[in-house]
Amino acid sequence: MKRNLLRFAVALITVFAAAVIFQIANRKLQVKPTAVPPVDLYDSKCTEAKTTNNFAQFLNQFRGAVDDQDKPKLFSMLRTCSFDWFVLNDNEQFRKPLVPTFTPVSFPPPFQSQTLIRTSRSGTSFVFQDADDFLANYAVIFSNRITRHILTDTPIETTDGRYEIRWRDDGLRTLRFERIPDVGYKFAGLQWDP
Repeated sequence: MKRNLLRFAVALITVFAAAVIFQIANRKLQVKPTAVPPVDLYDSKCTEAKTTNNFAQFLNQFRGAVDDQDKPKLFSMLRTCSFDWFVLNDNEQFRKPLVPTFTPVSFPPPFQSQTLIRTSRSGTSFVFQDADDFLANYAVIFSNRITRHILTDTPIETTDGRYEIRWRDDGLRTLRFERIPDVGYKFAGLQWDP
């Protein structure tokens, strides 16, 4: 019995000593992590032109610019750093591809109930790099149908403070207007839902 107790004590001291030695060696061998350089996301450098924080005033100016086809004014009223464009039809895709703010993931059937176009021309949030991107896609963004709804429909306020113009034809279409902190209201794009 004394012999077993002595063996147990020696084993316990050996394990404890090994743990202390391992801890000391680990501290000496441990490499201090170096700082990871920051990664510039594409739209982290994107800036938005300032507009008004009063939606009624913004809508009045926006409708005036749409009616006058004032393209420079309209470009300044778009959410250029994250403009959503979700459409169903090929003829509503952007004419000039834009840079997506993220890469969309698409799933193969049977997980999709209806195929949406998800390319660099529709189906995600986009960044307008410059006014040329906007001008190349102006006729799509402000088509006759969309312009008619902007000029005649009444926007509704959502619970999160956005405003939307909605109509239903080949699905529910929603033109979205969002207030960006320190910038003001912006036309944020078109959403399509079945």
